[in-house]
Amino acid sequence: MVGDPADGYGTIFYTKDGGQHWNRQADSLTVPNTSLLGVQDVDKYNVWIVGDMANGYATILRTTNGGLTWHRIDNYQGVLDNELLGFYTVNSEEVWAVGINNTIIHTIDG
Repeated sequence: MVGDPADGYGTIFYTKDGGQHWNRQADSLTVPNTSLLGVQDVDKYNVWIVGDMANGYATILRTTNGGLTWHRIDNYQGVLDNELLGFYTVNSEEVWAVGINNTIIHTIDG
């Protein structure tokens, strides 16, 4: 589950028991202070998140270890300066994302 920022960074929660207990992931060093709008898992290790702009470009986060660490996809890798609203993961490497102003981006290499 993802959402608006709290304590200086976007909110990421996960559960291991069907929603009875929730734990927050990440920190302000790895997740920007912006709203996170969509989350999709490929499997229990590979998860993608999209959200509002932060530091001049759209927020795309990825984990490959079940959320132990999160990596923000940087703007030099082709991320546009638009808010991303949703996405579809084909597998852990191929992702389509959509956003405002008819934005559509695609990666086949994660």
